[in-house]
Amino acid sequence: MSYTSSNFYEDYVFMEKLKTPSVWHNPAEEWTKSAEGTPIRPKTIYIGEHQDKPTWEEPIFDVSRYMEAKNLLKQGKINEDKAQYSHWLTSQWENAAVSYADYLKYGKSYLNSPFRQASGVVTSQDSPTINVVQILGEVMGRTEKNYTMEDAVTRIATPNLNIAVDTWKGFVASADIPEYGDTPVRKGGFTREQYFLKKDAAHILVTDEAQARSDRNVFTIHVNHAVQDLRRLKAQKIAIELETAANESGGADWAAHTAGVSTTDPIRQIATVADIIELNGGTPNTIASHGRAFRDFAGNSRVNGQGQVTPEARFGTTVVGNLPGLPGFTWYVDNLKTAGLVTIYDKSAVLLMQGPVRTAQYRNELKGADGYITRDYNAVKIIDSSRIRDLPAIGS
Repeated sequence: MSYTSSNFYEDYVFMEKLKTPSVWHNPAEEWTKSAEGTPIRPKTIYIGEHQDKPTWEEPIFDVSRYMEAKNLLKQGKINEDKAQYSHWLTSQWENAAVSYADYLKYGKSYLNSPFRQASGVVTSQDSPTINVVQILGEVMGRTEKNYTMEDAVTRIATPNLNIAVDTWKGFVASADIPEYGDTPVRKGGFTREQYFLKKDAAHILVTDEAQARSDRNVFTIHVNHAVQDLRRLKAQKIAIELETAANESGGADWAAHTAGVSTTDPIRQIATVADIIELNGGTPNTIASHGRAFRDFAGNSRVNGQGQVTPEARFGTTVVGNLPGLPGFTWYVDNLKTAGLVTIYDKSAVLLMQGPVRTAQYRNELKGADGYITRDYNAVKIIDSSRIRDLPAIGS
C-alpha cells in the first residue's frame, strides 16, 4: 500500500506535510466558519498554520468518526483495521498511517524491505505529524470523566481564539390598555461582550536516557499526565469562577443536629436562593458543591427523614439528579469546590468557551530528548451575575 502519487510534485508536497510537527483540533460540534470565512468541519483535526494560528484549510482526521469506531470495535461490529484507519479523511493520510503503524510493528527490519521501497514508509523521524494526530485524536476522543465541573456549565465550542456573546434584556409588556387607547412601544435589546480566549499549556521533554533505562513507556506516561492535568486546571478554573458569584445570606450548618434531628433545612435555604434567581428571569436548575456539602445535604433528616446518609451520598466526583425536595435540579459534586458553600444557578448563566487545541511534538537532537507541547485555548465566565448565587456558611 502506498501513499505516494504518480505526480512527483504532489508526492513532494505531501512528504513536506508529513514533516509538520503540529496540528489543530476544532472542538465545535457543528459546521462553522473561521474569522476569514473558511468552512470548518466539526470535531476535526487540521494541519496547517500561519503566524501561530490555524488556517483551517486541510482536515485530516475526524474525531467523531474515531470515537464511533472505538465503540463499534468494543461491540465487535468492525475489525481492528477499520477501527484504526476509517477516521482518516483522505487515502493519502490513511495509507501513511498504515505504513507508520507497520514500521512501529515490524521495527527497523521493515525499513529495508521491498515493501518499504515501494511505499516510502514514514518513520517517527520522517513524520511527526502521524504520531501527533494519533495522540491528539486519542486525547479528544476520551469519554471518561474525572471532573464534573466541565459539565456543570454551558459549553460553547469555537474554532476561533475569540468569541462574542450576546445577552438579551427584555421589556415589560403593557397591561390593561383601555378601549381605543394607545399601546406603548416597548423595546428589548442585546448586549454584546467580546471574550478573548487564553491558553492553558503543558510541555514535557523526555531524554533518551530516561526512555532507555525505564521498562515503561515514559514518554506516553508524561503525555497522559499532561492531558489529565490540563483537564484538572480547566475544572479548577470553573470552580473558582462559580465562587465569584454574589454571596447570599441565610446559610446555616447542614450537619448540625440535636438528638439525631437536623437543626437546619437545606431545602428551604436552597429554595430561598432559587426564588431570587427565578425573580431575575432565570431558571434555577443547577447546584455545584464539594462532596462534604452534598453528604451533609443527603444525611440531613429534614431531607431524608432518617437522620442518616442516603445511598446518594457517594464519595468522589459525581452527578446526581432526582434530588428529594428539589425537582428539576442537577447537583454536580467535585472536591475542587470549597467545602463550606454551595453554588446555585441557572446553568446558562455560566459559559465554558472552548477554543481550538494545538498539539506539537518535536525532537531536540542536540540535547537528545523528545518534546511534546499542547495548548488548550479556553475561557470561563459568568455572563449573567443575577442568575447565580453562592450560599456560604453551610458547614466547615
